[in-house]
Amino acid sequence: MTDVNLEDIFPALEAQATRLNEASAFANKTLAETEKRVVALNIGFEIWLDEPIFVGEPVGGVGPFETSTTPLKALGLARIDGKWVFAVKPMKYVDGFYDGDTGSPFRNQFVDGDAIPVLSASRAMRIAALQALPKFLDKLRQEVASTTIGIENIVGRLSPEKPSQ
Repeated sequence: MTDVNLEDIFPALEAQATRLNEASAFANKTLAETEKRVVALNIGFEIWLDEPIFVGEPVGGVGPFETSTTPLKALGLARIDGKWVFAVKPMKYVDGFYDGDTGSPFRNQFVDGDAIPVLSASRAMRIAALQALPKFLDKLRQEVASTTIGIENIVGRLSPEKPSQ
């Protein structure tokens, strides 16, 4: 075994940790500023990105009469403690085979706890949220457009017709 002088390692580790903390602070600032802009739009409905921002290791069996559970995290816009925020929601996939039939696999997705604000999540989750932010904002844009059209169609059906002139 090679002797390692720990004092030789620390200067490089300290320099890398400083860079990591600076990059993380910039990521937090970007998330906070983007969240503030989105919340100011007063969209007022919850939305979650379909694609998870984190997928963990499955736990459980893989046999025909067994199931496995895989933890994941979803990014969204949600109301938590009375405030609209970017949020991370714990979810899980449960995979198995219907009645043991290996030709009939299934995957169910479940909520696995309460959502928390992204800015309160671990550094790893904040980085994953930042990485997924462009996809999330695009989905949000699409959902706002779709919801607007839906409301306009309902209102159009409910409003009295204008008298002809």
